[in-house]
Amino acid sequence: MSTSTSTNYPVNSWVWLKQIGYPWWPAMVLDPAQVESDLPEGSDIVLLCGPSTAATLAFASSTDVQQLRPYNGATQDAELIEAGRSDESCAAAIEEMMAAVANSDVVSGEEVPHDAPSASTAAAAEANHAVNGKDNVDWDALVAETEAAMAEQRNVVSEKKNKKDKKHKKEKGDRGGHDGLDGDRKTGKEKSSRRRHRHRRDEANLEEGAADSGSDDDDDESGNDEDVFQRRIGASSSRSAMKKAKHQRQSTLEEYDLRSGTLSGSTPRNDPAYYYRKVRSARRSASSVELRTCTQELRVFISRFLNGAATAIEVESDILSTLRQLANVDVTVAQLQETGVGVAIGSLLRSFTPPVVQLAQAILNYWFHSLPQKIQQQLSAENEVDRCSMETCSDGVAAGNELGRIGVSLFGCFTEEEINDAPASVDAMALCRTLEDVLERHCDADAQMTVLSAFGDTGDTGKALRRLVLEGKIYAQDIITHTGNIPLLVRTRQRRPPNIHVTLNSPTSMEGSGMGSPTSPFDVFSPKDDASNSSPVFGSPSGRTTTALYTCPHCGANDAYQSSYSVQAHDNLPDILRCKKCEQTWNMAEQ
Repeated sequence: MSTSTSTNYPVNSWVWLKQIGYPWWPAMVLDPAQVESDLPEGSDIVLLCGPSTAATLAFASSTDVQQLRPYNGATQDAELIEAGRSDESCAAAIEEMMAAVANSDVVSGEEVPHDAPSASTAAAAEANHAVNGKDNVDWDALVAETEAAMAEQRNVVSEKKNKKDKKHKKEKGDRGGHDGLDGDRKTGKEKSSRRRHRHRRDEANLEEGAADSGSDDDDDESGNDEDVFQRRIGASSSRSAMKKAKHQRQSTLEEYDLRSGTLSGSTPRNDPAYYYRKVRSARRSASSVELRTCTQELRVFISRFLNGAATAIEVESDILSTLRQLANVDVTVAQLQETGVGVAIGSLLRSFTPPVVQLAQAILNYWFHSLPQKIQQQLSAENEVDRCSMETCSDGVAAGNELGRIGVSLFGCFTEEEINDAPASVDAMALCRTLEDVLERHCDADAQMTVLSAFGDTGDTGKALRRLVLEGKIYAQDIITHTGNIPLLVRTRQRRPPNIHVTLNSPTSMEGSGMGSPTSPFDVFSPKDDASNSSPVFGSPSGRTTTALYTCPHCGANDAYQSSYSVQAHDNLPDILRCKKCEQTWNMAEQ
């Protein structure tokens, strides 16, 4: 017998293994060279843990007495056996160990009987031997008693059969004459019928035996683990036991498949995980040169579209061809900042065909979620354009490079519907350029990010802010003054009428930006009053009607100046009121 790495635990010896959450478990010491597995650090013994239907490998250290101890027999280890039988699997492993030990004792004594006891018989004998406190079992006497009992039963059955046959023959012999001839004929027919029936039965038995041998071969091929374990412990396995083990193993595999969510009849067409693995395996890393080339190609296509040289449908195929190259590559934060490919793809999210928009959005979403969590939080709080590019976007979108990073971000916050609904005299590009100039000169980076986040808000506050800026009710000076509380600014200015003749002398005025007077969107409005002054100051008694019918929503006073405006000669807008006390303005139609 070969030895393991530990002299205290030779190969093929039985030991007790202690694992957390389990009782002392019976196991057999294996040769590490046959296992073909590297021993973990701190372990020098390989163990095979039963039962045979669920055999597993374990590793232990021979010097750790709290983890490993030898098997000293059923008498000395009675407490461990009793504790292990509380677990069903451990009890089965204990029975197999005791049967293997009993068989090894018989083989070592060189007294192998003609009919060897089965595993269950050996286990029962070992259990009785443990209870009675005997050290040895006389297997010869046990086998002899069993054979004698079986022989006695066979003799009794044989005697009864012989008596019955003799009685039957005697009754037939007493018959004479024609009855005797008929009886002989019937007896011959019965004998021939019995022979044919016996012949058919023998053929059926031969076919059944061949089928059983074939199934045994299949079971042997599919159940190598159980056979190896049975051969090691020396226990005999019947055909029914092997079929039962195969059925249990198949049931376990089916339960595992159901738990993992993979159906046996599923196909790749209905398996999302299949497509995920397929797409994931096709991805690759891209070089900065390749990303710059794709970025330049996208900018050329975008410029052609914005300049009117081609329509969105004409450049669709070229853009999709470039985007498909980027759909299978992985990028880093440094590459996004260096090449500006994220900005170029982001420019395709508006004014292009749905296939282009969908593919561009999918690429950006995948790149965003593949970035580290910290970078994702920074991009969400700041701005993706400002983080991914150190330069402005294409010439057409940036209006001849007049817009910087902040201006491009602001312009991207406005939707096509908001720009179309704005007064015709409003230049959204110039407005964004003015806001960018004010933010760069008067606000730090944190304040700029706060303003950009407010403009990019998709909720009611962001929509109201963009609408009020386009309508001229909120100016750049108002934004930098209320940077810390833009929602409050929006709420207070939603009821403010457009200032008709207001001139801002500060450097943040929109007049200095080259976009015209801030009142230009509202030049079509004219005061409908009979004052001598053609430009009355709103809030003074000149040309105004005083009313006490309305309550100021700001201070609660009832005295206010009233004024009306008309868009056309036949169309009047609701009255605009200004409180005498707090000088706040509101529209009575909004109350």
